[in-house]
Amino acid sequence: MKKSILLILSFFLAVTLSAQDISSALRQAQARFESGNEAGGIELVNKVLAKYPDNQEAKNLLAKFNQTIKDREIDADWKTAQTQNTFESYQQFRTKHPGSKYDDIASDNMAKKLADKFNVNSTYADRTKAESYAKKSMTKDYIANKWKAAMAKKTTSTSSSTSSTSSYNSSSSSSRSYNSSSSSSSSRYGSSYGSTSSSSTYGGRSYSSYKSIPDKSKFAIGIEGTLDGLENSISTSWGLSMRIGAFNSLFNLTIGAKYQYSTTYTDYHYYSDYDYSYKYGSTYEYHSAWHKHKASQFTIPIIVNWNVARTEYFGYYLGVGYEQGLIISQKHNYEPTEDGFDYNVYINHEDYQRSRQLALPTKSIIIQTGFAGRHWDGKLYYKIYTNSNSYLAADPGAFGMALTYYF
Repeated sequence: MKKSILLILSFFLAVTLSAQDISSALRQAQARFESGNEAGGIELVNKVLAKYPDNQEAKNLLAKFNQTIKDREIDADWKTAQTQNTFESYQQFRTKHPGSKYDDIASDNMAKKLADKFNVNSTYADRTKAESYAKKSMTKDYIANKWKAAMAKKTTSTSSSTSSTSSYNSSSSSSRSYNSSSSSSSSRYGSSYGSTSSSSTYGGRSYSSYKSIPDKSKFAIGIEGTLDGLENSISTSWGLSMRIGAFNSLFNLTIGAKYQYSTTYTDYHYYSDYDYSYKYGSTYEYHSAWHKHKASQFTIPIIVNWNVARTEYFGYYLGVGYEQGLIISQKHNYEPTEDGFDYNVYINHEDYQRSRQLALPTKSIIIQTGFAGRHWDGKLYYKIYTNSNSYLAADPGAFGMALTYYF
């Protein structure tokens, strides 16, 4: 019995001593690594694992050492790639360190390097290749702008070449048809006409001059429909909208010309008449009616939009502007609930001031947000009626939504 107890105590003592030895060895390994003796620290951890291969603390410490070395190597290689700053240097970095913390930045830089090489001889395949490396929307915008500039140079070059050929042919024809004096005059006039009315063909389309071609993306006309309202009224409008500036420009301006129909919700009103007779004495007679205020207006909204996020295909914007209305017609409809309701009497009654009214004409400050593309524009907005204080029961503003299609 005593021998068994001694064996058990010896076993636990050995285990305790080995655990203490492992912890001491790992602390020493970490101290070596952090002091700069990285090889010595790793060697000591490996000795512990050779004797105790299942020790998790030793495994974790070795993984930490290896990751530290790897991160340092990635940072050093990244600095080298940035210093060289070429497509090849960034490509080599991504191949050596796939999925690193610098991978997206390196890919965007590769895209920009390819875009910087766009010229009049570049093909759409060159653009597609550059876009395949782009990660951020700003990089895609960079590629689009570089491509647009290269194609503009190509069009200008083609136009100038065609103009020169046209002028030369005109001069040659004139010199064959007339004498030397007439030939000189014709050549002179032919050259002049060639410089002012040059024509060229690009992409299957004929243009009179590149500079006279309007950039359609920076000016558009469309149709717009809106619906808005609040507690007391509702409105809808339809008409034209003109956008000045591209849908994804940092800023653009919209100007509208629309017909708007507005109506209040039905409300109930009454007034009392004081009546005196010798037979019945003093009496009050109550008269009531259902009421609506309706109006038609011509409205002109002018709004400035700021694209807080934009890509080649859409822009997300915040906007602020002002809308002015011109009254076409308005009417108060009263439907009496019983005989005896007299509108001429009611308008002098105090209850008349509490009837629901439309703030006319529209004088609104507009705050809006939405998404816009080349053809579509959808937005949510709030109108602040600046003249609502003139009415006791008019809405102070209206929440609304609008959808626009640009041709």
